[in-house]
Amino acid sequence: MKNEESIVAELQKKTQEDHQKQEIERQEKEREYEEKINEIERQYEQLEQEMKEVWERRKREDEERREEKRKRWEKMMEDLKREQDEEIRRREREEKKRIDREKKECDEMKQKHEEEIEKMKKIQEEAKKQQEELNDFEERKKKHIEEFKGRLEEELNKVKTLRKELKDKWSCRVM
Repeated sequence: MKNEESIVAELQKKTQEDHQKQEIERQEKEREYEEKINEIERQYEQLEQEMKEVWERRKREDEERREEKRKRWEKMMEDLKREQDEEIRRREREEKKRIDREKKECDEMKQKHEEEIEKMKKIQEEAKKQQEELNDFEERKKKHIEEFKGRLEEELNKVKTLRKELKDKWSCRVM
């Protein structure tokens, strides 16, 4: 009986020890499990923090790129506007030059035409004057011719009269 009691006591002791051992193992496993959970949570938090940093960095980079793009766009628009303004001014200068050149050419042509008209008027006046002089000359010539004819007729009449007188004079003597 004693032997049985001691076996039972020993079994109880062993069972108790096993139970204590199991309890220690269970507590150890629970502690390990808690540590793993804490480690996983730390890793998760770290990963979440890294993801947040990556997201913020990307957001910042996107913002910077957008700002850079906006600045490039603005600069491009300013350059384009400046080029357009320069082109407009260049065209205006060219148009002004063209208008000035055409006006000058027009003024020169007008001046030339006026000079030609003046020349034509002078030529016309000269021709008119010459025509008048010619007409006067013709009139004087006709007048002189008429006068000459008159004198010639007078002279011829005188000659006829003298002839007749001479003839009468000579015819009287012959008788």
